[in-house]
Amino acid sequence: MSLCYFPALFRLLTEHPTPELAALYQALSQPHAPTPLGALYRRAITLQEEQMWRLQSENPASFSAQLSHYQRLWREYETLLGLSRDDARHHFVVVIPVADRPQQLETCLASLLALCQIYQYGGKVGGRYAKVQVVIADDSNSAVHIAAHRHLAEKFTVAGLGCDHFDQAAQLALLSGLTPTQQHGLKSLVGTVAAAAQGHKGASQMRNLCYLYLAGLALPPNSLFYFVDSDETFAVTLSDSHTTAASADYAALNYFAHLDEIFTTTPVTVVSCPVVGDPPVSPAVMASRLLLDLTDTLAQLGTVEPQATCTFHQPYCGATDAAYHDMADLFGFNGAAQQTPFRCRLPQPHSHQAMFDHFSEQLAQFFFGTHPTRPSFYRYAGSALGVKAARTVYSGNYVMNRKGLHDFLPFAELRLRMAGPVLGRLLLAERGAGFVTANLPLHHSRTLSAGAGAEAEYRPGVVKADQQVDLSGEFERQFYGDVMLFTVEKLTALGYPQQLLSDAELLAILGETELALRQRYLQQQQQTLIRLAALRQQLQHGWWQQGGAAIACEAVSRFCDNIAFNFSATAQGYALMGSAEHRAERIQAMWQALKSYPQQRQLWAVLLAEIAANPKRLGNAGRRQSRESP
Repeated sequence: MSLCYFPALFRLLTEHPTPELAALYQALSQPHAPTPLGALYRRAITLQEEQMWRLQSENPASFSAQLSHYQRLWREYETLLGLSRDDARHHFVVVIPVADRPQQLETCLASLLALCQIYQYGGKVGGRYAKVQVVIADDSNSAVHIAAHRHLAEKFTVAGLGCDHFDQAAQLALLSGLTPTQQHGLKSLVGTVAAAAQGHKGASQMRNLCYLYLAGLALPPNSLFYFVDSDETFAVTLSDSHTTAASADYAALNYFAHLDEIFTTTPVTVVSCPVVGDPPVSPAVMASRLLLDLTDTLAQLGTVEPQATCTFHQPYCGATDAAYHDMADLFGFNGAAQQTPFRCRLPQPHSHQAMFDHFSEQLAQFFFGTHPTRPSFYRYAGSALGVKAARTVYSGNYVMNRKGLHDFLPFAELRLRMAGPVLGRLLLAERGAGFVTANLPLHHSRTLSAGAGAEAEYRPGVVKADQQVDLSGEFERQFYGDVMLFTVEKLTALGYPQQLLSDAELLAILGETELALRQRYLQQQQQTLIRLAALRQQLQHGWWQQGGAAIACEAVSRFCDNIAFNFSATAQGYALMGSAEHRAERIQAMWQALKSYPQQRQLWAVLLAEIAANPKRLGNAGRRQSRESP
């Protein structure tokens, strides 16, 4: 059989003639060949993948060329599949909840389009990618931003990505289709008809609305629902120990093909995947370790000459799991905090003076969720899949089949952080082998850029006024999100939600958990303030105080002021945490939500069954028609 029409495969067979590939190729030339060409391609792709990642660590300069060859192999494989009329692989609906983020949404959609162009999963039919479509779930307040999101849906549809814009009018129509009993019983999960036309309902309510919307769409039966956040891209960032800075983002993972394989070969319902780049947690629980790193960085910087060539390009060793989290031990990770000095990302050559300027510019971004010293990077772990049992749902990167629509985001009305981990603990207790994680991270970028003054477009709970940033809203949601998470852990160990507990038992567990976490947060506050004092002291003694670095010193000092504003004894976030009245309100609301959850599950299951029997009842028929129109 001639491989002239498959040049990428031919190149691999000739340049890397492994005995296994040679045997597979030889089998093709036999009568009634037992090895189809597709099987040869899949094995060749796997071998190229292994070689590509091995060379990435041994010879990084060759990585881009190896990646290009890898991508060509996938495209040839898709061409081969396109010759067959029977492509039974999964259809993907990529769901992107968004609130007032047109710039970040456009970046996300552009990366998705690039992924489709590079790997061509499912091919094109009528100018559109046949097995990939998008739902933009709009939770914006601004009419300008809603119009911008609608425009992006139209723009990327023309480019080949079929995009629905699930706007407030469609959300209102959906909720209006619920019975009065359903509207009342599920209002904490999906909101009310009165609030449907408003934005900023919250990420959990928005996702739950999407579940109902998806349940009513006319889709192939093997559809998978892929939830991503608008501040993510379909790429990974690599840390290269042989160079002086983190490398660029790469479309190095064929997400759709890998996820299709997982759902085809394993009995899973939900697959949760991590993120790389910026941490998926709040700055409310990252300040102490950052201060440790910054103090160490200034201590080292003070021992070098300001105009000497920068030496802060040490190989990045890579952060361990949750290394950015001040209380990582609560989640089963190593609690010890080792200093991680700032790693300069400026191109060489430049001076330590330039490095200090660059260093100071990065600090303000911390309050919007970046981590200047502990970003995370993709690590190949012997397989692009790395499937294993999960306990956490990364709510910005998870995939499910239709069965997964039954597992709504619980306690949505409370607007707590940690909603994904809470759902994960419930799935772990009930789904077992049906809930897994895979090593298919998306790249997470909290801010619009990496330069000075970079901010997020919209970040709930974070308020900036002039040079001051107030994290108290996010801090409060983080603290009580942790309380809910560890309460649910204890409850599931007792058989919840199948096993109902008494009101007194629920309140007792909530109270014990809240008290233990409040004490831990207060301990962490003290450590943060001690490290803040050490950083301020370090800032006062160094060559940067002698002139020429006044702007940078001011930026570091302003960062310290914002840390003090948010973590001192008078900080609003800690005041809310310490308020007995506020605590009682939160505990009461959480107790009521935990009590209501089992009944809500029953109502939800009945509603999904009704939608399956009559998809038009929630007003989706027109939306299906608009999506299918050219």
